Amino acid sequence: MKKLIWGIMIVFLFCFPVSAEAQTYSFSASKVVIKTGSKKEIPVYSGKKKVKADLFKWKSSNKGIVTVSSKGIIRAKKAGSAYITASRGKKNIRCKIFVHSKTVKTGFYSYGSSVSMKTGEGITLVPKKKGSVTVYKSSAPSIASVSSNGTVYAKKKGKTKITYTSYGKYKYTASVTIQVKARGTSYTYTKTNFIMHRGLLREAPENTLPSFKLAGSRGAKYLECDVRKTLDGVYVVAHDSNLMRMCGVDKRIEKITYAELKSYPIIGGMNAELYPGNYTPTLQEYINVCNQYFATPVIELKWTCKDAEVEQMNKIFLTSKRQPIVISFREKPLIKLRQINSKIGIQYIMREGITESALRDARVYGFQLSVSSAYVNQKTIDDLHKQGIKIAVWDITSEQIMRQYVGWKADYITTEEISWATKTL
Repeated sequence: MKKLIWGIMIVFLFCFPVSAEAQTYSFSASKVVIKTGSKKEIPVYSGKKKVKADLFKWKSSNKGIVTVSSKGIIRAKKAGSAYITASRGKKNIRCKIFVHSKTVKTGFYSYGSSVSMKTGEGITLVPKKKGSVTVYKSSAPSIASVSSNGTVYAKKKGKTKITYTSYGKYKYTASVTIQVKARGTSYTYTKTNFIMHRGLLREAPENTLPSFKLAGSRGAKYLECDVRKTLDGVYVVAHDSNLMRMCGVDKRIEKITYAELKSYPIIGGMNAELYPGNYTPTLQEYINVCNQYFATPVIELKWTCKDAEVEQMNKIFLTSKRQPIVISFREKPLIKLRQINSKIGIQYIMREGITESALRDARVYGFQLSVSSAYVNQKTIDDLHKQGIKIAVWDITSEQIMRQYVGWKADYITTEEISWATKTL
């Protein structure tokens, strides 16, 4: 019986072969890099089996950059990119070809030819020049690994070389030697710093210039604000996305221009009537007040910013006389900021307790962690300090609890009590 079934199957396969339409095809790679003047085969596969190239019709989207023969052989003419398409019946597959003309040596922002790191630390290498296809490699991944976006993570004591290659019009290359040293277990605590939440909001409307000026004039050294973006790209200081609570109008900040936003006076918040003409300030105006009182800006990003937006805000951050601290519940913009600014303070805010992934991010990107007091005790602080990670604590409602966290050596406490921020503890 089994022999009969096998016989029927063999006859069926010979008599009814699988049609080209039923088969699926793919190139061995979706992207191919080649130098001008060179040639290369781009094979087609059906599953794991290579298919004869002459079964297909071949086409280049730009013959001035790359041509292709009936055998699937491409020839690079000049620098640029083009698509090669192979067609059989109604089946079409496409491969992008990058042609480069010469090799150009480049470097990384913020880092030279060598970098010293400690185990558990991380840096992100941002190349000064890049093409469309980028590859990072570590000569010793067990000592320091490197991700596809250039994030280097130091694992153990030793030395490794990170190489960078990127293909576009040119072939860009760069390298950096990483010397990894063992991390010490000690942490030097200096004092607890107090961050005034949205300025002096118990005496003036939150997140406004009067609120920040009052806090600065009373001696506060850290002034916290919230940042959003208007329709026309102006970065402004406001906690809520909707203006109803502070301005009494049902308008969303991201849906209106700054000119319209400024036309709605601040009517909500403490003692709003004492500040006629008060308005939603820009991020730059807020930093100018911080500079006036030589205070450190603490800036919370209220949305998942695009990379270009982070770059724009970083230019504003650089106008601060004191190194700002940028905070957010959102990890992506913080990572981007670290990639372009290795010195700025960054705090990753935890909605609940500290996770393992947050700890790794803190080590890799040099983040501090900002955590509700409900999830922080003395052991939490001690464990973070042993790893060289600073911690900010919030949601503290009494002076007794505040003094407890000072005794536990919390690095920052966010508060609305100006007396805490100005007294020596």
